[in-house]
Amino acid sequence: MFPMFPRVSSALRVCHPPPPWLAMERFRQRWPANKWCVYLNEGEAEEQLRELRRCTHTGRPLGGKAFVQELENITKRRLVPSKGGRPRHNRANPSQAGLDFENVG
Repeated sequence: MFPMFPRVSSALRVCHPPPPWLAMERFRQRWPANKWCVYLNEGEAEEQLRELRRCTHTGRPLGGKAFVQELENITKRRLVPSKGGRPRHNRANPSQAGLDFENVG
């Protein structure tokens, strides 16, 4: 192996057995070579590319509501955008509580 570059792909290909983090058996079961080639040749729809670019630009995760909610639960961070602008304060000013505008002029 190449001691200076322990994760170089050529070093990993000759390594027997492969390190646990490179276990590809589940991937190969799901995506045999012929299915993987067909999938790669299908390309992407313009809408998919637009969504991917939007999420890349905003830094938001790409996925459905349930997926994003699960990510929020795991990371303990808010990932969906909140409303823009300044927060509204609907509190009454206590110094104006005694003013009577009903009997003005």
